[in-house]
Amino acid sequence: MMSKRSKTEDLGLEIQNSSHLHKKSLFDHQKKHELQFNPQTIQRQFTKRNKANKWCYSLEIKGEVNADVVDIDGLFIKKLLQTMTWSKTIKVLNLDLSRPFRFAFNMFGVSSSGFPITQEHLERVTETLKRLPCLQDLTLNLSKCPATDNSGLYNLGECLRRIPSLRKVDIDFSQCKQITAPGLFYLFDGLKQLPYLETLKLSFVMCPGFDDIALWNVSNGIQRMTSLKSLTLYAACCENITGRYFAYFSLSLAKVVSLQTLNLNLKKCFNITDAGYEYFSHRIRTLPSLKNLTLDIDETCTDARLTSIAEGLQDLKGLQSLSLSFLESLQLMNEGVINLGSSLKMLPSLTSLSLSFTQCQNIGDEGFLPVSQALRELPLLQDLLLNFVRCPLMSDKSLKSLSESLDKLDCLSSLHLKFGQYTGFLADIFK
Repeated sequence: MMSKRSKTEDLGLEIQNSSHLHKKSLFDHQKKHELQFNPQTIQRQFTKRNKANKWCYSLEIKGEVNADVVDIDGLFIKKLLQTMTWSKTIKVLNLDLSRPFRFAFNMFGVSSSGFPITQEHLERVTETLKRLPCLQDLTLNLSKCPATDNSGLYNLGECLRRIPSLRKVDIDFSQCKQITAPGLFYLFDGLKQLPYLETLKLSFVMCPGFDDIALWNVSNGIQRMTSLKSLTLYAACCENITGRYFAYFSLSLAKVVSLQTLNLNLKKCFNITDAGYEYFSHRIRTLPSLKNLTLDIDETCTDARLTSIAEGLQDLKGLQSLSLSFLESLQLMNEGVINLGSSLKMLPSLTSLSLSFTQCQNIGDEGFLPVSQALRELPLLQDLLLNFVRCPLMSDKSLKSLSESLDKLDCLSSLHLKFGQYTGFLADIFK
């Protein structure tokens, strides 16, 4: 029997043991339990498994979801979309369709072929979203979802344009190998018509179809988002993006004058040239409202590329947070880091700084000393992360200079230092 519920719990819940054939045993026990329901979020609770780990529960939910925040993963998306009536008051929705249903069985040690997400499920998702007129925050994880293709992006774009209340959209398309430029055109045709959209986060990691034309469509959509304040674009391992179209993307960014936060992950984008980054640096310096900048470039960085980025920072007087990562950039020498140090001195508003040069083996004391000395010109700095692990050309001279600079940072509250074989010396900094 179901236990008594409070008046706020309008959700009728029933969990019954599923019939599942495992080797020679058939488990068809009929057991009922009540699923915990929180008015602010829906949480799934797995029941205790037996000693042999040979049975699991299936979930049937009936009634109405009456909550402001709903967080559900793809394990139960089919049941939810078939049996639930969604409240029109939902403001925050998080749907994770990245995993097929079979993972639920594997958690209990049971082997099953599972029920992967299909086009039918995606269509039901879009139909569900259309019935949420108050939705403000949407997170949709479609990574590794084989059913995500251009027709799905068309339906999603048509759906989004009907939810004008949206302020934040976060969609993960990582490893969706069927999406291409036409699909992104349809998606952004819907996104650019959201009048209150302030935060946009998109991930296309390891999407071979995310090429120059796809980036062109993204760029055309972004420059029409007049209310956009935060943009995050993950395009790691998208090797079909070239410097020419990255330059056009930079031009589009410059037209979003309201932009305050920019996060770009361009790891292993080998075809973006130094000229493309130079054009990017010229454009970001024209963003008067930019306060937070994150760039993740890794081994493709060169001295010319870092110098261009450093020059672009000089005019960002209001920048408060800066994070740069250049993992295993073997072409990066001292010259680029010296220019970065010169630019850091011109950013007095910085409160957070993260510099990662892991395994940049050609950087030595000559390059690090200007960075260390620049820290003394940042009186408001509160959070500092310096990662120079496996930079064999650096010596105690660099760390002594860093120690002297840290003594002058009165506002510093968080410090993370990684210097490979020199980490034992860091204890002297705090004496």
